[in-house]
Amino acid sequence: MIDMTGHYTGITWDNPRGKNALFASIPEAREGLGLDISWSAHSLEHFEAHPIEDLAERFDLVIMDHPHVGDMCASGGFRPIEDVIGVERVQALSDSFVGPSFRSYQMEGKLWALPVDAATQVMASRADLIDSVPKTWEDILRLGREQTVCLSVAGPHAFLTFLSLCASFDAAVDDGLWREFPHSSIAIAVLEIMRELVTRQAPRTLKMNPIALLAAMIARNDIACVPLIYGYSQFARMTPRAVQFSDAPSGISSIRGSTIGGAGLAVTNRRSISPELVAYVAWLVSADTQTNFIPSHDGQPALASAWRDPNLNRQSAGFYANTLTTIQGAQVRPRFAGYAVYQEYASARIREGLVSGEATTDILKDIRVSFSQGLAHAGGKI
Repeated sequence: MIDMTGHYTGITWDNPRGKNALFASIPEAREGLGLDISWSAHSLEHFEAHPIEDLAERFDLVIMDHPHVGDMCASGGFRPIEDVIGVERVQALSDSFVGPSFRSYQMEGKLWALPVDAATQVMASRADLIDSVPKTWEDILRLGREQTVCLSVAGPHAFLTFLSLCASFDAAVDDGLWREFPHSSIAIAVLEIMRELVTRQAPRTLKMNPIALLAAMIARNDIACVPLIYGYSQFARMTPRAVQFSDAPSGISSIRGSTIGGAGLAVTNRRSISPELVAYVAWLVSADTQTNFIPSHDGQPALASAWRDPNLNRQSAGFYANTLTTIQGAQVRPRFAGYAVYQEYASARIREGLVSGEATTDILKDIRVSFSQGLAHAGGKI
């Protein structure tokens, strides 16, 4: 039954980038729009892996990760954004967001979340610890033999690194329609690259999510570079050991493989949609909010115009301009119902298999078979 009362509740992820702007929007919404709303936060790991259908039962607005789109459709607990702000407004916004952010939330002809935050895997390095920024994966391997280069492999990130490295070697996911694993020779070569780097990094870093890994880069002088990590503009502003963000390294034919991330605003079926809520959702993706309000409260915008804004780039040490090429070419990962669970399994299998010295052929066989089973269980719907 739909609740007709006027108070809305939202859930986001517990990091300044994920929560500060939304928490700061509460008085803005109340005083400027007449909307009664409250926000709470859960961990990055919860955001990445917690069942989306459970959140739909407890909250009205959900800041979500796009791999859950298939589960959203299957749950029946969410409204298409067209039913919230209208088809014409959705169509008007469709070309406004950076990279594939908008289409990452599309499925079955509908938009299931509105991009409010954009990120992809880019390169993070300490300019004071390296002579020059690596450009290719060959450069990364060479640097890794001389200094500490870490891969981001905690949680789902080992598989996401695998996906992006495959893309660098011309085996990209095609808008989530990657129905078969890449050719074995490519996948094995990618896993061997990962093994060379993972076995050289400190064991403690294998358990660090992207936020913790970037924080470690600033806190210590023993991590020179992370070649693929979801970008956080807040770390580019920290001094004196600011992290330098740049485009992801390239593989063959100058392909910079990366897998889109970010966050979308989804609306559940728990309550009726008020005009005030519609106005609030539209405000969150307006040019002024995305370019000024959200970044001034530690957030990261999703609008392409904000990523190109000169003032915002000055404030973020060029974070957006320096990674724009990578996010514009990023791939959308599979999103079939149950994919988030598969992603966690495949990441653990890759991470543990590489560290323990297992044959890459055995690791590949397991993640390939499990992928096919998961896709078949979802009825072949990516």
